[in-house]
Amino acid sequence: MLPHVFLIALLTILQLKNQIIYSCDPNTSCGYSDKSQLHLKIVGGQTVRTRIWNWVGSIHVRNKLHCAGSILSNSWILTAAHCFSYSNNLGNNILQIDPSYVTIHAGSNNRFEEKQIRNVAKIILHPHFDEFNFNNDIALIQLSSPFDMTDITLGHICLPTLSLYEYPPINSSVVAIGWGRLWQNG
Repeated sequence: MLPHVFLIALLTILQLKNQIIYSCDPNTSCGYSDKSQLHLKIVGGQTVRTRIWNWVGSIHVRNKLHCAGSILSNSWILTAAHCFSYSNNLGNNILQIDPSYVTIHAGSNNRFEEKQIRNVAKIILHPHFDEFNFNNDIALIQLSSPFDMTDITLGHICLPTLSLYEYPPINSSVVAIGWGRLWQNG
């Protein structure tokens, strides 16, 4: 039997505590879920409830799960640059995966359930991305056609303003979200 891979909410904590309840701010229209989720840890994480993280999408390359990304708007996804680059082993040349091989899936926490799937028009890597030390490891994906954001299973993530006071303080708990296995070496 193939191992099941689910969207799991992962908690990265500098000083791991027993349990944390994460709930979103109901006064905002972005990055918000009307449900709370209990988070324990990364390895030994858990399957999330439907619509908890409705702003995350899965990135597929040649029909295989490859990375995750955050929905910025109906046409743009934010992700890591390392998801789309590789070295040609002849120096510092970074080659990029062809956007025609990439699709974005959104609207479900089960990677096998197809809700909204979009082709990719363009992948933009940060111009100073360094694949060896992962500096500037950020990329934007432009969809070839927009998501239907009236679908309640989709949302968009909140972005911070330029105010430094909005960033999490040092030693804060943060949430990492993606598709993965629920057990170590699994």
